[in-house]
Amino acid sequence: MESPQTEFEDGELISIDLADLALTEIPEDLFLEYPSIKRIHLSFNKLADLPENIFEGLEDLEFINLYGNEFIRLPDDIFEDLDNLEWLDLRSNKLEAIPKSVGLCDGLNYLFLQNNPLGDHPEHNWAADYHSQRDIRKFMPEFQEAMGLEVTMEKPLTREERAARAKKRREERQKKNN
Repeated sequence: MESPQTEFEDGELISIDLADLALTEIPEDLFLEYPSIKRIHLSFNKLADLPENIFEGLEDLEFINLYGNEFIRLPDDIFEDLDNLEWLDLRSNKLEAIPKSVGLCDGLNYLFLQNNPLGDHPEHNWAADYHSQRDIRKFMPEFQEAMGLEVTMEKPLTREERAARAKKRREERQKKNN
């Protein structure tokens, strides 16, 4: 049965709307059984933390809305391996920094950051909207360098390069866990 909060395609859950439910925490295995999910809405809750591996294995994920929560920091690796992520909304939180893994989201076209107390820098307005890969690819290296982080996004990668990079990261993570 389909409700306004969910969407199915070929029997697989592809969209879930958990917005405006006053959630304060999310179990780390919440999406584990739904590898085909493409859209996750978690806006307007009271979330202050998310498990580092909450999005792990969601290779089809294209859209994440975390607008209007209480995040101060998100785990640096939370968006790792989300090569198909196109839309990330982090507006109206309390973010003091952007997770490094945002720079690994090679398909990112829309990044929303305003209304966050992101680290101040005299030459940059970090809390702006970025509506294209070109703008994001310009922004991320500048942000990472200015904040003293490793620059992870330098040039657009082909689909094959993204897949090879994701495979390599998974293999490295598996080695680390063994």
